[in-house]
Amino acid sequence: MPTKPATTSAKQPKAASSQRPKGPSETELSEQLAERFAEVATLTRLLAEAEQSRQGGDWRFEWLCKVAPLMRSHMLARGRFGLAAPSDERLMSQLRDAKLFDPDAYLASNPDVRDAGVDALQHFLSHGLAEGRSLGV
Repeated sequence: MPTKPATTSAKQPKAASSQRPKGPSETELSEQLAERFAEVATLTRLLAEAEQSRQGGDWRFEWLCKVAPLMRSHMLARGRFGLAAPSDERLMSQLRDAKLFDPDAYLASNPDVRDAGVDALQHFLSHGLAEGRSLGV
């Protein structure tokens, strides 16, 4: 049997430059780099603040250690857990009597709370502590 001549069906490769996906422009790369630098700066600042807090002692931790026995006895007596609610007058009174909170100093250092006319201790327990507000002492 006669054989057919082999045909070459191999395609010629196209120019490499026309198939290469286009990457980000120099401007886009500069913007991305600036974003990364901003992230590194933020993380560096947060790390420095955490280190300073660790070395100098976090006042919130120290304050909570002093308040914990009052909170514990209150929670056990009431059978509930969590920070003081506005209706927990007994606990609020105990915290004031223990001299662990100075409402005048808190209001002096937090004029927005003073202007809102809310109870200083109640505000500190429900918002100020989480916000990192100073006791003002």
